[in-house]
Amino acid sequence: MDGYTVVRSAKLINFSDKRTIEQIIETFCNEIRHANNEYALVITPNGIAYKLSGTTGTVNPGIIDSDSLKGSIIVHNHPISPGELMGDSFSRADIVFAIKHKTKMQYLVSGERRNAFTYNGSISEEEMW
Repeated sequence: MDGYTVVRSAKLINFSDKRTIEQIIETFCNEIRHANNEYALVITPNGIAYKLSGTTGTVNPGIIDSDSLKGSIIVHNHPISPGELMGDSFSRADIVFAIKHKTKMQYLVSGERRNAFTYNGSISEEEMW
């Protein structure tokens, strides 16, 4: 999972199957929780999953077309070494991305810590700050 890559799933996922989605997210979180680079998983409402790799400081789900991102679930990590704890949270860029692309839910993984937020569409990028 190094460099800038995007891998699209061959098999479609039933986006309304919460249990399957939770299992996919849990597996991905366990894979990336102590990664040295940032990674993302994007699950779109039409059932396509994308795995993206980035660098130590960023991963860019925006390389997926905006129509596919609308209503999607996105999971990404912030790099942290095993055994370390980080009082981590979503960046301004993460929140603005959710507003801009109207994502459904975002998850953040940093070691053992996990955060999530849902964007309900009631605030604009300008109103955010």
